[in-house]
Amino acid sequence: LGVRRFTIKPTNPISLIELNWVVIAFVFGVVVGLSSYLYIKLYVLCKKGFTKIGETWIQISVASFLGAFVILVSGLLFPGRTEFLETGFNLLNTLSQDINSNTFTFLIILFLFKAVIILFLISGGNSIGIFSPSLVLGGILGLLFSLATGMTAFADVFFVLGMVGTLAGTAKTPISSMILILEMTGLP
Repeated sequence: LGVRRFTIKPTNPISLIELNWVVIAFVFGVVVGLSSYLYIKLYVLCKKGFTKIGETWIQISVASFLGAFVILVSGLLFPGRTEFLETGFNLLNTLSQDINSNTFTFLIILFLFKAVIILFLISGGNSIGIFSPSLVLGGILGLLFSLATGMTAFADVFFVLGMVGTLAGTAKTPISSMILILEMTGLP
């Protein structure tokens, strides 16, 4: 079996020796850290709401219905855009194929839809895990940051950094996250 890697090939490496890149990396780290913190707080709030429903099977059923409803709405609003229906590695590979072709508006909408779907499913008791959702949200967040700051030439770098940062923030494993993404992407 061959190793499956993301098809990301950074064209413009970042030199962390230069002070401006240190500042940019710091700002991006704060953005990723705050978004991870906010997402965990929303998870706890949602989880409390689902526990008021009653039995576990009812919680999972309601969460699954809500997640499926959001997926249905996204499919109806954006016909032909498979990104809304894809999950995990398929979505990351789709986004990384032509990383600079995504618009800011599309990525915001995709981020919000994916965040809500994942939030409902995880807080409702479905076992979708935290690994893949963290990578998806982090990758999209990295692309959003590169577009918002006008650094589209480095979109691929922020895509990977977003995955690492979000996984590290949500799983609370910074060193493991760096090593894991290094292995997955083959990028130093």
